[in-house]
Amino acid sequence: MNIPALSLTASNLRSDGTELTLADGGKINAAFGTMTYTLLGGWAYTPASGNKAYIGQVVTGYGTPQASVPTTGTANYSGTGGVIGAYTVPTASNTIELGILNGDASLSVNFATNATTGSFSNMQAKAIGSTTTTPWNNLTLTGTLTTGANAQTLDGPITTTGATGTAGFSGAASGSFHGALYGPTAQEIGGMWTLSESTASGGKAAVGTFGAHQ
Repeated sequence: MNIPALSLTASNLRSDGTELTLADGGKINAAFGTMTYTLLGGWAYTPASGNKAYIGQVVTGYGTPQASVPTTGTANYSGTGGVIGAYTVPTASNTIELGILNGDASLSVNFATNATTGSFSNMQAKAIGSTTTTPWNNLTLTGTLTTGANAQTLDGPITTTGATGTAGFSGAASGSFHGALYGPTAQEIGGMWTLSESTASGGKAAVGTFGAHQ
């Protein structure tokens, strides 16, 4: 893995979220998953010194042509293990806890009304350097499908009902998702998501990707 902007090169990095300690003491992990028409993933990097951490995400694939998007009916998409991401939690010692997230995705698209609804469930969190996994927030998605010549996109807000687990977010947290239809006839959905709290509510933040198929 090579990230020129950070002068970072990591060899022998696994794609299952396993943490790799670099020669200078920095730590990095990455998780990638593939479906038939979609690839999604994310990475997290903590330098050996300083108080910064970096996270990134990627979604790409075979985008559905506009002419192939249905105009009637409803499609249901599911992805067991289809949600991956990373979170940051400020601590009392003025440091940042960085961790990884995973869970299941479920979405429904009404092609007649363009309404999109869904959820991320069975979410789990694990702090970098820890072997302990704890429950995390379940998320609710509500959005709209927009078709166009270049991409068929799904966008909308994300909400949660309240904190779950030691890294959980409060009900004041909010975010959004941006996805697209993939496959010759919209067989899959892939996208990115964010969730954050205000500083007054705790200052936690999370980003990730999701994928699901019919």
